[in-house]
Parts: sequence; C-alpha cells; structure tokens
Amino acid sequence: MHDGKELDGTVITLLEKNSNYVTNDHGRFSISGLCEGNYSLLIQHLGCKDTIIKTMVKQNSFLSVK
Repeated sequence: MHDGKELDGTVITLLEKNSNYVTNDHGRFSISGLCEGNYSLLIQHLGCKDTIIKTMVKQNSFLSVK
C-alpha cells in the first residue's frame, strides 16, 4: 500500500527462482507450485522504495504485505 491505497502494477520478484509477478488492479498477486521453505520477495513500484520481504512458505499459505 502507498498512501493507504493498493498498488496495481507492482513487480514482485521471487529471488530464489528469479521469477517476476505483477499485481492486479486490487494490488494482489498469486504464486503457485512452490515447495515449502524460505523465500525472499523483492517488491518494486514506481515512486516507492524497493523492499525485500523474507517469508516461510507452508502448504496453502497466504501472505499479506502492507
């Protein structure tokens, strides 16, 4: 979120796989088919500071980034 608004067009890079994803009009994205483990997400949006989020993925997990 930027100024309290969801960010569409944000680029999410799953660093361990060097795979990119882009958020939809509601600022949401989905990554499927990951094995359980630790991952790092690089979050980039024009006008915002790049951020790296480290997370542990478990079966059927959900992560909300604000």
